[in-house]
Amino acid sequence: MYLVDTDVLIDVLRGVNEAKQYLTELAGEGLAVSVITVAELFSGRDTKDPVKREKVLKLLRHFEVIPIDNEIAVLAGEIRRDYGLHLGDAIISATAIIHGLTVVTGNLKHFGKVEGLPVIKPPYR
Repeated sequence: MYLVDTDVLIDVLRGVNEAKQYLTELAGEGLAVSVITVAELFSGRDTKDPVKREKVLKLLRHFEVIPIDNEIAVLAGEIRRDYGLHLGDAIISATAIIHGLTVVTGNLKHFGKVEGLPVIKPPYR
């Protein structure tokens, strides 16, 4: 199963066909997002528009949303401390590690630092 980072979903929302095609290819193995990704998507000003807000909600229906629990929170704090990631990226990393998921992201600069975290960069990026 794959944990999709916010940047890839933003690509889909912006109409990048390669992003949608890539996620469609991965969907057979299962797709998830961290609840942090949901928050990041809704922090964009575009979601004030009801039509764009609904578009985001419709996209998210295709993903399992994984909440933060204490185990994820502890590991995220350690990842942030040890690798200097922003809290959101640390939580996404911890979520993937705890649940045995591979992160799909264009942001290898940050996620690639975390030891033991499987990461793949979409080929279109």
